[in-house]
Amino acid sequence: VSVGQAFVPYLENTELFPVYNEIYTKMVEKGIEINDLSAEVYFNREYFMGILSPFYKDYGFYEDINSTETPTDEQINDISAVLYISYSGRRFLFMGDASKNVEKRIVDDYSVGLYDAYYNSNIINLNSIDVLKVAHHGSADSTTANFLSIVNPSYAVVSVGAGNIYNHPSSQTLHRLVEANSNVQIYRTDRNGDIRFEVNKSGDISLEITSVYKD
Repeated sequence: VSVGQAFVPYLENTELFPVYNEIYTKMVEKGIEINDLSAEVYFNREYFMGILSPFYKDYGFYEDINSTETPTDEQINDISAVLYISYSGRRFLFMGDASKNVEKRIVDDYSVGLYDAYYNSNIINLNSIDVLKVAHHGSADSTTANFLSIVNPSYAVVSVGAGNIYNHPSSQTLHRLVEANSNVQIYRTDRNGDIRFEVNKSGDISLEITSVYKD
């Protein structure tokens, strides 16, 4: 795959993150343009993509993770990119591996209008999202009731390996999704395989299952 630009978390000491460091070094060798992942980076053509987290260099947990000698698993998960994409009136939210701490930050920032102020528009609407990529493989530590009270998706997609040792997705998470919206349609990669949504210019949304994994 030919890569022109890469968007990465702002980490001052990449040696604390061996996998990240390996990838970063390889990108430098290949001459790929590397950008800090923050709300300053967005695309606005026929669609809009906004980065909700990490927000910008001096914001909260960037300082925490860059001041620690041994980052915790949660800190590493919380530098996942959280992406909001809208096209023809349909809205998608991709939560990466974000924990409940990031979810709370996003809800709080959204509630006080921070994203509207930063993007200088009201283009981000987190109320009743069409499609939610559920955080952290459906872990019980994410997708909280408070978060779902805002996001309340019509479709929820869980990216999860079949027979994983963590027993993801958590039954608690699945219950919270249904409790927030009894009509939510939940899809899982361990049961449904590849899951693809398509949106046309009229805003019609369709779902395609392109492969099914075997037990």
